[in-house]
Amino acid sequence: MDAKFSTEISGRGQRPGQAERQSKKGQQGLRGCVLSALKGQWHCDLLTRKLVLEVYDVYRYLPPATQVVLISATLPHEMLEMTNKFMTDPIRILVKRDELTLEGIKQFFVAVEREEWKFDTLCDLYDTLTITQAVIFCNTKRKVDWLTEKMREANFTVSSMHGDMPQKERESIMKEFRSGTSRVLISTDVWARGLDVLQVSLVINYNLPNNREFYIHRIGRSGR
Repeated sequence: MDAKFSTEISGRGQRPGQAERQSKKGQQGLRGCVLSALKGQWHCDLLTRKLVLEVYDVYRYLPPATQVVLISATLPHEMLEMTNKFMTDPIRILVKRDELTLEGIKQFFVAVEREEWKFDTLCDLYDTLTITQAVIFCNTKRKVDWLTEKMREANFTVSSMHGDMPQKERESIMKEFRSGTSRVLISTDVWARGLDVLQVSLVINYNLPNNREFYIHRIGRSGR
């Protein structure tokens, strides 16, 4: 097994396009390696057409006997269907939906009758809670930009991140957040999977996610 190359492809934060370029360069040494190409911060965007095609391109350069490993806290039906394209009779180790647990995480909800009241409610939370670092999730890029502007107008120091930003910009934002320079990160589900920041003590769903899997991944950011 070419362990070094396997590590490079499966490294956290590795995008399929990067792995594809490495595959072209090192395909002669790939025989028998384990490709764990479905793990990383791009994982939540995996079902977008561009990234699906990039994953297929990576697989196209690998020998037929290459072992593929798919690792995820949740496996939506759409993703399982997609894996049939490049996995032959795979062994599946799955946890029943009812058995998924998030130990050590307390969950609360605040009843807000109108959408326009959410922002004031969010500000009230910050006035009453002691927070080290927090992540606020929104469902759309537009909402991320809107909420970021509103919080900055209210004198909060916040960072924001979504899928339209270049990879280098996202990496810079994450570096600031990890260092504590920014204590609040507003994001879409691009941050919901695969990234760990131990200091995060609070996750706020400004918008509830559209499916159960993303809810689990979102609140799991505070359970590290």
